[in-house]
Amino acid sequence: SESASATDAASATDAASATGAASATDAASTTESGSGPDPESGPVPDLETDSDLETDSDSALSGGGLDPCATDLRSRPVGPLQIGIEDGNLGLPHRACPRDELAIGGDLLLVAHSAELYGNLRVGGRARVSARLFDPKVEMFLSWEPIRYQTILGAVSADYLGLGYLGWGVSAQVHRDDGRVVAVTGRFVAPTTSGLDRGTTPLSLDLGVTAAYQASAHFRFHAWVNLLGTVYTGGPAAGRAGLRVGGGADWRPYEWLSLVAEVVSGFGYRDALDLLAVSAGFRFALGTEVGLELGATMPLLGQRAYDDGALPIAATLMLAWRLR
Repeated sequence: SESASATDAASATDAASATGAASATDAASTTESGSGPDPESGPVPDLETDSDLETDSDSALSGGGLDPCATDLRSRPVGPLQIGIEDGNLGLPHRACPRDELAIGGDLLLVAHSAELYGNLRVGGRARVSARLFDPKVEMFLSWEPIRYQTILGAVSADYLGLGYLGWGVSAQVHRDDGRVVAVTGRFVAPTTSGLDRGTTPLSLDLGVTAAYQASAHFRFHAWVNLLGTVYTGGPAAGRAGLRVGGGADWRPYEWLSLVAEVVSGFGYRDALDLLAVSAGFRFALGTEVGLELGATMPLLGQRAYDDGALPIAATLMLAWRLR
């Protein structure tokens, strides 16, 4: 019995020794092969995860899906083209993605009708400030024409050079999910002109909804509906109201470039059909902070539309700096 116990103890001791030797051998092999930690090099750093590689709200992905407000380079403009036709950009749709930026640029509106010997040329500078002051989903924006030149050629000619119109507005996101975003926008427009409106003061408001959908990494779609109205104080002119409806697509062939095509329609503000127009534009990211937008609109139907002897066109050029 004592001999058996001694034999069992010896066997257990031999097994433990063999197990320890095997473990030491495996550890040494692992260290030599480079797959294990090197005690001289310190602790192994944690590997980057997907969340570490994500940036801010301008990341291409959001919650595992496409982000309708993202751009590869954060400076590239998004949303509807900013081509103003009415004074103070009344009725112009605003983007559904709030930003903090400063922008400067210019607008051109030309209506030439050789058959009626009529022409209207308007050229103006534009400055715009946008900021998210209280909520990242709410953007306040201010747009102003610091200089405006307008000339009318016809039976009665007139020229104007001076200050233009001031517009102040607020945009707020109300929905954002699965590559879609929806925002509501309101804007107030008032003149800072002197003598342009001939004794009357037009005060205007618009209220609209803008939506965007990121269909893929290269295609983004947007649409809008705007109500607009104007009242005149200090004169006999009656007020007016109308509707603007439109939509378009943004195609990004390169991270620094996108091409935009839109269809724009308007009803009731000046005529039953104000306009049915097509718009096109180019958007550039000049680095990570500066973006450029160049766009033009040509009305095909409606008042002042393209027809025999008439050439209406509106164009804009805007340079914007992203602040954060």
